[in-house]
This record gives sequence, C-alpha cells and structure tokens, in this order.
Amino acid sequence: MDVRGTRWWRSATKLAACFLLGASAGGAVMLVLLGDQVDQLYAELHKRNNELQQLQDELESLQEELSVEQKEEAIQGIDLNLLERRDQNLNKVTREMINAEVYQWLKQMNIIGEPVSRYEELPQFFRETINHHTVKLDQKEYQLRFEAVSIGSRIRIWFYVQEVVDDVAIW
Repeated sequence: MDVRGTRWWRSATKLAACFLLGASAGGAVMLVLLGDQVDQLYAELHKRNNELQQLQDELESLQEELSVEQKEEAIQGIDLNLLERRDQNLNKVTREMINAEVYQWLKQMNIIGEPVSRYEELPQFFRETINHHTVKLDQKEYQLRFEAVSIGSRIRIWFYVQEVVDDVAIW
C-alpha cells in the first residue's frame, strides 16, 4: 500500500505546507518589525553620536579656555613691608597690628586669586590705594605713605607709616 496516495498523506502535506507558509509569513513579519526597530535604534545612535560630538567640542573649547587661564599666573598673596624712618620707634606689636590692619584692608579688595596681568601695569593703583590711608589703633591714628610695589605671583608692597597728631601727619 502506497502511503502517498492516501487521504492521510494529503492532509499531512497540506498541514505541513500551511505550517511552512505560516512560519515563512511570520518570519517575514518579524523581519519587518525587527528591521523597523533596527532603524529606530540606528536613528537614536546617530542622534546620540551627534550629541556626543557636540559635548566633546564643548569640552575641548572649555579645556582650551581653562588652559589659557591656568597658564596665566594668579596672585597668590600679599607681602607687606612696613618701613621705618630713623627717628621713628614703633614697637613690634604696633608694627604687626598696622601690617595686619593693612593686610585685611587689601584682602577685602579681592586681589588674591586674580590674574597677575590685571595689576601688572597698574602700580599707581597701589600707590593711590595706600597713600594717605589711615589706620586707627587704640587711641592713635597712623597715616600710610606708599613707597614701592613689586607685582608678581605675590604682591610686595613697601610703605611708610606716620603717626597723625592733631589731624596732621608730618613726613
């Protein structure tokens, strides 16, 4: 008996053909859906690559700006040198208190941390700032007189001080 000619064989081959046709159609649909997802992911990847490139360009420009600022030397501190005339006899405590007062006053001007180039060409700024400034300690008043300045990573200022008597400082 030949199995190929039987009814059962025809039904089985029809079912196998339908199964293969359905599997092929399902595979095609899945392929189309996966292709669409791949396209969406590719578009997202392209968008992210553009964002990454923009961020890298921005980072590079910020690093260039930072390196320019870092190359520029900043003022690290202020050194004060109180000069005394021969006929003046200030005790050490008074000298230190005057220096501390002047230092605090200059520190409030936010000079420390600024680029050196900002003050490099401005020694007259320090002359005008210090000259005739008065410092009051206890019952006495002292007037400052600018002498010299050295501007670099540390600003060094030399100045004289004179006690004010009856609103007059005799130099």
